[in-house]
This record gives sequence, C-alpha cells and structure tokens, in this order.
Amino acid sequence: MRIKPTGFLSRVLNSPGISDPMARRIWAGAVLLAGLGFTGCPSSDHPTTNGPVLNEFQARNDSTLQDEFGDYDDWIEVFNSGPDTVDLSGYTLTDHLEIPDKYVFPDSTLLPPGAFLLIWADGEPEEGPLHASFRLRADGEELGLFTPDLTPLDQHVFRAQGTDMSEGRYPDGEDNWIAFGACDSCRTAECSSNCRDYLHPTPGAPNRGGP
Repeated sequence: MRIKPTGFLSRVLNSPGISDPMARRIWAGAVLLAGLGFTGCPSSDHPTTNGPVLNEFQARNDSTLQDEFGDYDDWIEVFNSGPDTVDLSGYTLTDHLEIPDKYVFPDSTLLPPGAFLLIWADGEPEEGPLHASFRLRADGEELGLFTPDLTPLDQHVFRAQGTDMSEGRYPDGEDNWIAFGACDSCRTAECSSNCRDYLHPTPGAPNRGGP
C-alpha cells in the first residue's frame, strides 16, 4: 500500500472533520506518510537511549487533537532517538505486556532519526494502518513497544490521567517522564507533583516549553 504524501496531506488539511486549522497542521505533520514511510519534526535534543522509544501518549483526549475522521481518540507517540532511520515493520505496540502484539506496525514504516510517529489507540483498526485495535484506559495501565521477535524494547506504566493531559519524556527520548497540561485536572498526587502547567501535549512534535 502506497500513499502519495501530497494527496494525503491535501485530504487531511481540507478534512471537514478537523475544524481547527492548527489541529489540521499538527495532525498532518504527525502522520505524514511516504509509502508508509514517515517524516516528522526533527529534534535537537540528545536522548540517553538509541532507537525507537515510547515518547508521549494521551489516554483522555477530549479536545486536544482529532484524527482524520474528526474523532478525539487516544494516541501514542513513538520517537526515534537514534542516529539512523529505523524500519518499524513488524514492531509491535500493546497496552497489555503479556500480549505484546496487539498492534503490529505495517510494512515499510520508516522512522528517520529525530522523527515522531503517531499511532491512534482508538480500537478502530479499520480506519487505517496507524489505528490500533485497542484503546487506552484513562484510569491507568501499561504500554509496551516490542521488536518483531517480541523482544521488549520500551515500556511505561501510568496511573490515572487528567482530561486533555498527556504524559511524555522531557526532553524527548530521556528517562524523565512528566505530565503535560492543566495541572488542576490531575487525578493523582503523583501527577500533580510531576505536572508542568507551561507544557502542553505535543503529538507528533518535540516536547518543549518553558515557564
């Protein structure tokens, strides 16, 4: 399956289901495909890990970002923290570590160094190759990224997430996870202590900001 980037972007940017112009641009940048290869926003940060990692996710998306069908769905962002392009073909994502292959990345999913890839965790795989068959639980669960032979590559366990908040590595690819968004919507003390009001969810883009 090959998708021409120009035609795909035109459909995204003019989709009637995505009313906010900024949301259209963010969404388009997050899932730009070239024959299912991906080009994303580069990051100048220097992460401590090399290769693809779980970088940010949102389990209670009420108004942050719409998919190409106009739905506010959960999402998971993968970031390539290494120096080389990674072929994610056959890699897997899951919200249940004992079932590592709940979502399998399609063939020829190429992630360049410093790039981001957004997967919609909406339980609607029929909507496209970047839509997983599972949803995230807003009251907390686990995430895992695995190699094609199901070797664990990265994982993260999270607790209850506030409305339109996300959790992510800050800076990108580093070991430090914090909550992004309005801290008054935190649902746990841990979230409140790790929250930064001045940082906001950035699906498909670098996790940056300042007070």
